[in-house]
Amino acid sequence: MISKCAGFVPGVDWLQSSWKSGAGPVLDSERDWLRTLEIAQKTKPYQFTPVPTAAVTPDRHPWDGYTGTMEFTEISAGIGMFAAAFEAAGMKCVHLVEPNVRALALAVRNCSIESAAPSGLSDVDPGDLQWSHGLVGGPECQPYSSAGKQRAWEDPRSYTLLRALHTMAVMKPWWVWLENVAAIETVKEGAVWGVVQEISELAGYEVRLTQI
Repeated sequence: MISKCAGFVPGVDWLQSSWKSGAGPVLDSERDWLRTLEIAQKTKPYQFTPVPTAAVTPDRHPWDGYTGTMEFTEISAGIGMFAAAFEAAGMKCVHLVEPNVRALALAVRNCSIESAAPSGLSDVDPGDLQWSHGLVGGPECQPYSSAGKQRAWEDPRSYTLLRALHTMAVMKPWWVWLENVAAIETVKEGAVWGVVQEISELAGYEVRLTQI
């Protein structure tokens, strides 16, 4: 083969050592590259061990960046005006809790629910309610208003507020919006509002009061 090649390119020493099999590199840079390659071939594959980190509390809520339709349940729905308002804001009502048959019929007409069975908060186990992103409601205000003589917990109608807080604690929705009279903050020297705050905070919620 060497003799045949020599016939095509006369004047070349085809027997010199640099052309023989196993000959070393010609340049110093090639020699360094070859040495690095040989070392790399003998080295075990690199294994990455991440630095251990301590567990941290997530700094964002599940609703951050949520792009779907927010769904909510309205308790003490009445004729569903709150449901209608929240749906006008782009949300969807998935359940109504209202014992009055006539009021419930109007509530169904005011929101997107096709039908609903009459029921009060005392008739519903919070654990049986369908989970929704939010909980909306207007518990009876007479126990805390001047017109209702501000009997607070002595008034049987105050049970709806306690049941609303119970439903919140069991369902664990992302957010809760409840409406009542301004006097709820001061009735019984603030004791009622203190109960509302403590139950809400124990359930993991931050309470924000807005008077309009």
